[in-house]
Amino acid sequence: MSVQVFDRFPNSIVFGEGAVKTIGDHIRKFGDIKKVTVVTDEGLRPLPIVKDLIDILTGQGFDVTLYGEVRSLPTDRNVIGAADKMKETGAEALVAIGGGSSMDCTRAANVLYSYGGALDDHDAAKHKYSYSKNVLKPFIAIPTTSGSGAEVAGGCGIIKTDTATGESVGFCVVSAPQLIPDVAIIDPLMSVSLSPAMTAGTGMDVLTHAYESMVSPVDFPLADGASLEAIHLVFSSLRRAVSHGDDIHARESMAISATTAALSFQQCGLGLVHGISEGISAYALVPHGVANGILLPVVMGFNAPCVLDKMGRIAAAMGVNTFVLSNEQAAAQAVEEVKALMRDIGLPSTLAEFLARREKENPEVFKPIKREALEKTIELTMTAHFTRNNPRHVDISDVRAILDEQFAGYTFSTDRA
Repeated sequence: MSVQVFDRFPNSIVFGEGAVKTIGDHIRKFGDIKKVTVVTDEGLRPLPIVKDLIDILTGQGFDVTLYGEVRSLPTDRNVIGAADKMKETGAEALVAIGGGSSMDCTRAANVLYSYGGALDDHDAAKHKYSYSKNVLKPFIAIPTTSGSGAEVAGGCGIIKTDTATGESVGFCVVSAPQLIPDVAIIDPLMSVSLSPAMTAGTGMDVLTHAYESMVSPVDFPLADGASLEAIHLVFSSLRRAVSHGDDIHARESMAISATTAALSFQQCGLGLVHGISEGISAYALVPHGVANGILLPVVMGFNAPCVLDKMGRIAAAMGVNTFVLSNEQAAAQAVEEVKALMRDIGLPSTLAEFLARREKENPEVFKPIKREALEKTIELTMTAHFTRNNPRHVDISDVRAILDEQFAGYTFSTDRA
């Protein structure tokens, strides 16, 4: 094995029921801090969980301001807005509460607030900045979903928008080990009110992280162990968390699985599922976890010939009796186990099915997508670093075949009378 560096490990993890109430102790480890900016998404902002956090911080002596405009897929406008709020109030520490969108927005806003420049200057591909914890503001992350693992991640993808129309035009990737939150407070009570649909989608995000980091060409045994444990926890707890959201044990297991899977993918990276889903989420507004879940069994089947040994271990982590199966049979069974899990938690099997269901249930908001969304997704997939990290080589015909299958029978907006 060649010499490799694995440096994306979390700083401090605080875990357990009621852990969020200790937040003041952890902020004060960074000095005599008074001014705190809390960042959350527009859906979570009006809910008691955010007010309760602000009350806790205020009660512990902090001057708190709130930025609650983050979209479900954070944009450059969100990042600039959050950074402006931090400048306006002189924030000395940052707290993100919510899913990956809130934490990713805060991560990107921290570099913009602390270092200045334009957001695009901080794109990791440009290598323009070298970050220091002495310059960045202390960052505390409180996940309310068990999915993204952003509470222990050092990178994020921010949607770039057209300044005139606001439409998505691409991604800005902000990433560095120094951007991993200084403290991750993982309190299973934070996810109890999560809806079944959100629980299902974020749970499939966890499973995708665990699978893709496990089969990654980057070989790191410590990460493999984390991936397999995360897969085991998802298959033992996600169905229960969806059907009985107040089951603290199931919520706790899913919270652990999300962080564990993220520990793995931070070291080994992700693959083709994320390569495609980033575009689908940006151009068709499909929730990230749902897009991952739908694409996961397809990509598992595509990759299987190149990772048969690992697929046997993955199937075993799912609970399959692999002792009586060949690796080929175990790989096929692992794909079927994911499909069964998707059915049990109420998620569709194709992207076309998801869009048709959404358009029928909420036609005032969600309209049919344009065919161009697929072309943009293919273009983004072929340039994504996720795709380059996939265990099986991917060419444009592979991506097109996957999307053609996913959208079979779907009528795009430009094809409708």
